Amino acid sequence: MAVGNADSGVARLKGVRVLLVEDDGDFAPDLLALVQAFGCKIAGWAPRLTEAFALSAVREFDLALLDIVNAPNHGGRR
Repeated sequence: MAVGNADSGVARLKGVRVLLVEDDGDFAPDLLALVQAFGCKIAGWAPRLTEAFALSAVREFDLALLDIVNAPNHGGRR
């Protein structure tokens, strides 16, 4: 199976609506910009899963991008 070039992969992302869950307020703007640079639309951003669930009830999205180390006392630092 042939793999397309990077441009064709990026083209497939154009217009994809992304819900971002990221608790690091310093990193989130960069991640949002990166997602938009790939042609995606930001459907919403939430720092916590509970807020993401609330957003998912009122916003349409195609893809959710979640920080897997999203903890109440984490503070976005490792």
